[in-house]
Amino acid sequence: CTAPYFLAALLSACGGGGGGETPAPTPTPKVTLAAMIDSFGRIVPESDFGGDDGGVSGGDGTAGDGAGIPNASVRIVDAVGRSIAGVTNADGYFRLRIDGFTPPFVASVTRANGQVLYSPSVTPVKVRGFVTINITGLTDKLASDVAIAAGRTGASQLTPSILAANTTTLQAAKVSLNTQLAAILQDAGLNAATFDPVTLAFKPDLTGHDKVLESVVVTVNASGATVVVPKYS
Repeated sequence: CTAPYFLAALLSACGGGGGGETPAPTPTPKVTLAAMIDSFGRIVPESDFGGDDGGVSGGDGTAGDGAGIPNASVRIVDAVGRSIAGVTNADGYFRLRIDGFTPPFVASVTRANGQVLYSPSVTPVKVRGFVTINITGLTDKLASDVAIAAGRTGASQLTPSILAANTTTLQAAKVSLNTQLAAILQDAGLNAATFDPVTLAFKPDLTGHDKVLESVVVTVNASGATVVVPKYS
């Protein structure tokens, strides 16, 4: 009888009966990353910033003096000399990638006329998050005060290493500035005990933090020190 031989040959040709089939690989489950949230609480699309990177960190803020400083060059330098540059948008907002950076930071913005404003930041980077580093006349005042306390002439001479050695001076400079501007802060609905011009996110909309910027005049004196005075007496 040939039937059993025929069936066995057919099964062999089709791979059946031998138990030799290779199982399909088990797919690697996709890790769901936490959404990137900027300083205004907005979700930042991965395509715009993170690129599905689990270790990404950002620095963002507004460069302005009441009005935003648009299309201006921004730079952040960290404690070990790393730096990154970018450009503000039409509202003075900027967003830079700083994962791997070491605080403290000194940020700067360069106006079209060449004037540079500085900002001192001691906030650590946030994985899958943003550190707010505004750059304004008020932050330039803080940078100036810290630099002068360290024996320099003004904000332009502040470095991350100087800032690292003078963090208590930075805090004292914030307290002094808020005391000077107490009435202006109160009028803007802000608390003089907690206001921080570096870390309080703002938009150039004439309210809150931006109202404070609209209410002061910031200049640099002959010795290089940044001076802040009320615009309205």
